[in-house]
Amino acid sequence: MNTPAMKLVVCRSLVLALTTAFVSFPAHAAPSLSITKPPVVSGPNPNTGPAPTDPQAKQGQWFLFQPPGTTVVAIENRAYQFHDNATGAGGGNASTKAIYGYVSHIIAAAGPISGIVAFDITATITNDDSSATGAGLPGHNSHGESLVAGSTPAPYRGPLVSPVLVADFALASPTLFPAGPVANTPYAVSPGPRIVAVDNDMKAWYCFNNTVPTGGYYVPGWEFPTINPGASATQVLHFEVLDGGLAASDARNAAIMQSYVSHSDILSSRTTSLKVSNWVGGLLPDTGASYSSAAESSDVEVFHDIIPVP
Repeated sequence: MNTPAMKLVVCRSLVLALTTAFVSFPAHAAPSLSITKPPVVSGPNPNTGPAPTDPQAKQGQWFLFQPPGTTVVAIENRAYQFHDNATGAGGGNASTKAIYGYVSHIIAAAGPISGIVAFDITATITNDDSSATGAGLPGHNSHGESLVAGSTPAPYRGPLVSPVLVADFALASPTLFPAGPVANTPYAVSPGPRIVAVDNDMKAWYCFNNTVPTGGYYVPGWEFPTINPGASATQVLHFEVLDGGLAASDARNAAIMQSYVSHSDILSSRTTSLKVSNWVGGLLPDTGASYSSAAESSDVEVFHDIIPVP
């Protein structure tokens, strides 16, 4: 039976598909991979999706859609994930700037800039699939899922339909954190004061539905407009910092200040990051290296739908 939420999802997807239905496809592959099962392989506990909707996450990454200030609520999925691999390692001309963000505003506590209590990131997604070369390393995540090298379908090429950028380093709400013991689970305690998203319209699912703590729509996301090959889309993402702010001794403070001063990239998501790969994660500069030592080489992810190939 179709519920109002289901009808909303269908209508939104149909409108977006119609707006891009006549876009031609480029000749080369994009760093954009299917995250359904298969080709994703489950770990020992396959129950990594929301129940009863899709308890084993066979349809990809799930979201709760709720624009700020509205009562509209819908459950949506995205079946593909876009990455910012370096040129020649699966990435295109935009290289590691295919997912690019810089800190564009900071609010500090009174006195010298040492305690950051709020900040904005201007985030840009560039669809550079027509120039992609090489192949990236396969992805994995903290809840046991993985992609096996050489066994995945060819990367998708075409418009990024209804893309959603997810921030692993933040909470969707100060009250949204799993209750129960967190030790020895995929839930990482925030590395110091908590960063909380403001005005995000999506919340991403993470991770098991049959354990304590249980999964939930914990991770903040923002929906971008459909991005055709060669095009970009930009949004300003707003964050607050609880627990007294980010002190100068916090590594995230240094990363934020560096990005604010130089407009250097602070967002990364290589192919080693599969779905929401590690939460709550850190926030580090994207140095442009092929991969980093940070968990799964990411602090954000981008998920999207596709236009089916006839």
